[in-house]
Amino acid sequence: MPLNLFIDTNVFLNFFHFSGEDLEELKKLTVLIDEGEIALWLPKQVCDEFHRNRDGKIKDAMAGTPQKFMERTLF
Repeated sequence: MPLNLFIDTNVFLNFFHFSGEDLEELKKLTVLIDEGEIALWLPKQVCDEFHRNRDGKIKDAMAGTPQKFMERTLF
């Protein structure tokens, strides 16, 4: 029987600020979800809030990215 997991919208949106080791841990979580060991519950309200606030979180995350890094990745 899988472990049930609920992620609040704010936690879900914070994934945009993850880097390095945090992203590796997030990948481990996705594997557990894919393998059926964890059941992720995302109610419609969480999905709606995520979509409504996603662009702002991406903009915030990009504002913290050094310009030099951006130049290397875009060109």
